Amino acid sequence: MPTEATEHPESQSRAVKGHFVDGRIIFDHNAAPQPALHRRDDPASTDTASMTTAPEAAATSSSSDSSTTTTSLPRAFDGGFGTNFTQPSCPTFLRSMVNNDTFISCVPFSLLLQNSMSFFDATRSLSTITAVLNASCSVSFPTCSGLMSSFTLALRSSTACQDDYNSENPQVRQAYAGLLSYDVSYNGSCLKNAPIPDDPDARQDNDNYCFANAVTNTTSPTDSYIYYLPLGIPLPAGSLPTCDACLTATMAVYAAAASNKSQPLNLDYVDAATMVNEMCGPAFVNASIPNAASSSSSGGAGKKSAASRARGLDAASKGWVGVLVGAAALLAAL
Repeated sequence: MPTEATEHPESQSRAVKGHFVDGRIIFDHNAAPQPALHRRDDPASTDTASMTTAPEAAATSSSSDSSTTTTSLPRAFDGGFGTNFTQPSCPTFLRSMVNNDTFISCVPFSLLLQNSMSFFDATRSLSTITAVLNASCSVSFPTCSGLMSSFTLALRSSTACQDDYNSENPQVRQAYAGLLSYDVSYNGSCLKNAPIPDDPDARQDNDNYCFANAVTNTTSPTDSYIYYLPLGIPLPAGSLPTCDACLTATMAVYAAAASNKSQPLNLDYVDAATMVNEMCGPAFVNASIPNAASSSSSGGAGKKSAASRARGLDAASKGWVGVLVGAAALLAAL
């Protein structure tokens, strides 16, 4: 099984603490636990939940800790927010947002992928991550999409996190990217594999979620990296994703959104698609997107824009390219 750092580009700091000891990498070969997951038992978790705007959600949110089941679904920012904020209203807004019942019931993949340790734990098991994706993909998409859009606008307001966003606070920038990319991440994460009759590759002979196959594929630990593209995290050099129908379908979802300049994906899709085509064939995915940034076509301007955006990530994430490739090589050699 890949190391935590290999699987999740934003979990390096935890990986260093949990898996690297005196220069040695420790692997847990025990079978991963497979707890039963349950949707929260409250009115906001149903598909018929009424639309709630961000200000209303922040004002009416509750922690609901007493109503959670023994084993809950993953929560965004379950490690907390800390105290490194310029604007006092910002952490209050963020905590109200992530504790809002409707927000929780949406099980937002885009905010869990980069900022949830409980989500990372779920990816250790195919059955557990499948249960999480079942919950995430069965929500009322219009309700959740509208709520994320409302929070996106509210986050940068002067009464919420404007100052911290402008000063590139890492958690604020990551929250904003997750909210902004909810729609495209939802569409990409909810794709399922289409079994191919008589295909010798056993991974093709199932109808699992594409993400579930990717994140649990120990023979190709870089398969899950493309799911970080909507968050504005470029595909690391040396990535070797499996050239299969899931990769094609996921990149097609991203291509449809990449021309939108308001999306973080706009800055990293073309370079990622070009890299995929170099490995899988010249026309494997669409690498020609109007209005999308490209480091090759802009004389490096695309890379500068991506680098500027990346300053919003925490210090651990900035060293990810070398760690990811090195860890992947180590795992392949085991």
